[in-house]
Order: sequence, then C-alpha cells, then structure tokens
Amino acid sequence: MMEWVDKMSKFAYFGLLGMLGGVAAYVYMLTTKGGKFSFWLFMGNVFLAFFVGKMVGTWLPESTYYPEYRDGLVMAAGFCAYPILRILEVRFGEWFFDRFMPNKGE
Repeated sequence: MMEWVDKMSKFAYFGLLGMLGGVAAYVYMLTTKGGKFSFWLFMGNVFLAFFVGKMVGTWLPESTYYPEYRDGLVMAAGFCAYPILRILEVRFGEWFFDRFMPNKGE
C-alpha cells in the first residue's frame, strides 16, 4: 500500500506544482481584468496547468544543489499554461507538416 502511495506522490508532484501556478494565473486574471468567477473555466485552467506542470517538470534535470529552482520553474509553467501549449501546438504542427507532408498540398 505504501509503495502505491509513494508512486502516486512522485507522479503527481510536478502536476500539483503546476496546479498552484494555474490557480495563481486564474486569480491574477480575475483581479486584473475583472469578471466573474467561473467554476468550469477555473477547473479547465487547473487541469491544463497540471498537464503542463507534469510535462515541463519531467524535462528539467534534477539538481541536488538547487532543487527549489526546478519547483519554481514548474509553477511558472503552470502559470503560463496557455502560452506554452500554444507554442507547442505551433511548433509541433510545423515539424509534423515539414516532416510528413513536405509539399503542404501544393
């Protein structure tokens, strides 16, 4: 049982840090742009921030000297979840079409 809990906590660690960034981004948006709180928009933002935090966290190397920098970068990635996903979408699309469809319909 404890082994399962240990595996789940290791799996969720970066996602939870990303979620903190996503919550901060949603609060920032509400306080700077106004508007009403939307539960579903909030949940969508938290879900995307978890995904981006998990993804970016696994890309960063482990540092035994300064592990707090990695955690902060993951929270910043969660804060910027939408722009990061947009960059990946555009870059992946360019790579995919250049690699597998070089004529692009010409």
